[in-house]
Amino acid sequence: MLDETQAYQYKAPATNFAVESHPNAKDFGAIGGRLSAVLTVDAVSTSGDDKKMGAHSVVIGQIHGSNNEPLKIYYRKMPNHQYGSVFWNYEINPKDKKDRFDISHDVFGHKKLTKQSPDPTDGIKLGELFAYDVEIVGTVMNLTFTRNLGSQDEKRVEFSVDLAKPYPGEEQLDTSYGQDWMYFKAGAYNQCNTQSSGCEDRGMEAGDYTQASFYKLVLDQ
Repeated sequence: MLDETQAYQYKAPATNFAVESHPNAKDFGAIGGRLSAVLTVDAVSTSGDDKKMGAHSVVIGQIHGSNNEPLKIYYRKMPNHQYGSVFWNYEINPKDKKDRFDISHDVFGHKKLTKQSPDPTDGIKLGELFAYDVEIVGTVMNLTFTRNLGSQDEKRVEFSVDLAKPYPGEEQLDTSYGQDWMYFKAGAYNQCNTQSSGCEDRGMEAGDYTQASFYKLVLDQ
């Protein structure tokens, strides 16, 4: 929350940010901003229906809007694989909430995996250090993902999305986030759900938990 005195009013403009296209942008706690993290994912749930995206996955960073999310950063790993995948989703922001859906983007590895899939060796292992950087300048969300930090094999993957415009190809449904209020989130948001992903919720000793370690987490607004 950008204004602690207004934290009890989580929808208040002072506690959130907007992009500069918002008609009342000057009333918000910030216009745009930046979230940077260096982390490892140490555990994801080992039970679940591997055909469901929530199984074996954790969300490690987000931008949340009033209803929907222009950014969700995922890590997902099959129990029988050495490597997991990092990908991010853009959730379209329709007038009718029932029309919303996610558009996924692979970063390291591949999101559409099952236990029968080959091990995504271009992915990230549990305990492997990597970084993400989310910067909103004007109306554009710039994403940078980095692995092999500081080495000769360092690899960066970058994306840019204009949040004030409907996502390309989805102009009929997506109203964009140009007039929305938003806030950053970082942590370990377990996607293991007994109903939607078939997770068995057997407890930590059985492997049904998630864990991430943040070595750097900086919010600049």
